Amino acid sequence: MSHSLETLYRQLVGQFADQVSHSDSVTRELAFRNGVALRLWVENDNVHAELDSLQGGPELWILLPGSDDIDDFVDAVADAVGC
Repeated sequence: MSHSLETLYRQLVGQFADQVSHSDSVTRELAFRNGVALRLWVENDNVHAELDSLQGGPELWILLPGSDDIDDFVDAVADAVGC
């Protein structure tokens, strides 16, 4: 499934609403109650994400259209925020 930046941001905000302590729809940044931070941006027509957890430090994701990367990324966010 191909996701745009906006679609992915809305999906994450909705799916993890109980764990989000701050969201910024302009910069596409999310902060979670357990200290995990997430930032989304577009570069070279691909969505990029930086998931910064307290346990492992920042992870950079390049979410290619039509790949399984989106599902894997959402699973990684769920693991990081304790869902």
